[in-house]
Amino acid sequence: MPVDDFVPRPMPEPERRAAASPRPQAPNRPSKNVYRARRAVVGGIAVVVLLVVGVVAYGAWRWSSVARTEVDLAEPLDGSAENWLVVGSDSRDSIAAGDPDASAFIGGNEATGGRRSDTLVLVRIDPGSEQVHLMSLPRDLWVPIARTDERERINTAYSYEDGPQRLIDTIEEDFDLDIHHYVEVDFAGFEAIVDAVDGVPMDFEVPVRDANSGLVVDQAGCRTLTGDEALAFARSRHLEYRDGSTWQEEPSGDLGRIARQQQFMLAVFDRAASRVRGADLGAANGLIGAVVDHVTLDTQLDMGRAVQVARRFADLGTGAITTHALPVVPYTTPGGASVLRLDHDQAQPVINIFRGLPADDLPAHQVMLRVLYDPTEQAMAATVSDALEGKGFVVTETGTLGSSARNTAVRYAPGNERIATEIARHIDPVPQLVEDPSYKDGRTVLVVGQDIVGVRSEPRPLDQITRGTTPGSSTSTTVAPTTTVLAHPNCDS
Repeated sequence: MPVDDFVPRPMPEPERRAAASPRPQAPNRPSKNVYRARRAVVGGIAVVVLLVVGVVAYGAWRWSSVARTEVDLAEPLDGSAENWLVVGSDSRDSIAAGDPDASAFIGGNEATGGRRSDTLVLVRIDPGSEQVHLMSLPRDLWVPIARTDERERINTAYSYEDGPQRLIDTIEEDFDLDIHHYVEVDFAGFEAIVDAVDGVPMDFEVPVRDANSGLVVDQAGCRTLTGDEALAFARSRHLEYRDGSTWQEEPSGDLGRIARQQQFMLAVFDRAASRVRGADLGAANGLIGAVVDHVTLDTQLDMGRAVQVARRFADLGTGAITTHALPVVPYTTPGGASVLRLDHDQAQPVINIFRGLPADDLPAHQVMLRVLYDPTEQAMAATVSDALEGKGFVVTETGTLGSSARNTAVRYAPGNERIATEIARHIDPVPQLVEDPSYKDGRTVLVVGQDIVGVRSEPRPLDQITRGTTPGSSTSTTVAPTTTVLAHPNCDS
């Protein structure tokens, strides 16, 4: 059954808010077990920063010295869960041209000024849970930028004049969630935190290097990274490892970088938290001095709340920190840039954690569809469209099929099965689910056939929906968080 003359779906304007791995015996090449799934991406940096922000609050005399930014944020209810956005900024204006460690900040020959958000992490803190959830957002994620008609890499939002607010709005609108607090740390602060905990031991499987970030580890084995070395390691996107007498490029790029960050920063968190728990006043003062000039907080965050967060994190072990990888697919933009695009179907259970929703829940207002109908079913199609809109679905347009359709179906682009399933839950009889690889623009289409009965008053259970046929095969592949790490904490293991 042909379904012709599609156009890319328009984006709606959302309503604004109301154990260490073993080293290989022969380290001249990474063993296959290094290339394994990592459910976590960046994460540790966020909990370290929030812990240290609370430590600053303990030192009340320094609290007033912390920079503030006024941004529009969601108002949390008393005792409810909160989402904190932690931004690692690589502001370049303050980097001295002659700084021998400048390459860790600006990367190779990139000597331009300005600022970018290099690391984006959402942290969900729920008073009713013993777990803290973290989700990193890859900076190459291709998304609509708030208050523009443009799609760009997500970290581009931060480069606007109203950078923090634009970034907050972009994340809230694209992911349909609330952000309650904003914390920003520049990478000089990151370096100072590492030095304040006397460095972090890391076990390197092989020698590694990155000419862009300035990283040089010339021997395998345990090495305590200083602040500048840690920064070069965490920011490495062009990592090479030594394979015998030659150097090989590590292929996972940005995803590899954020996996390495996660490994390293959880180790930093362990060292920082142990010093806070142990009432190490010297270390606490060192942490305060490390960040007071390098952290920016939202104006709504008061000292009492910051102290509560510090106490919470100091009592947690890394086992209580659950990190989540955001499912993405490779995408080439019309301009030829290689970026990442969200796999909406696979991402919903992860994002729902930060919405406070069950993993299998998909809010109707996130579902956009086109309704096409058999030429004899125009009136019924109008009734169905109105009923779906009444439930919150977004019907972008309706139209007549060029041929008859006996059976009702939901046709969808690869990656949109969850969206199609949510539509099917509301339709009687159960429509066929048909994945169509020819849909390149993320569309989902409800085909109103001659067997249509109507829209259900209550959706049927998910287990009553079965996937239908797939014409052809899909070329889109969800990027699992499989990366090369090459280094691990816990040198004494």
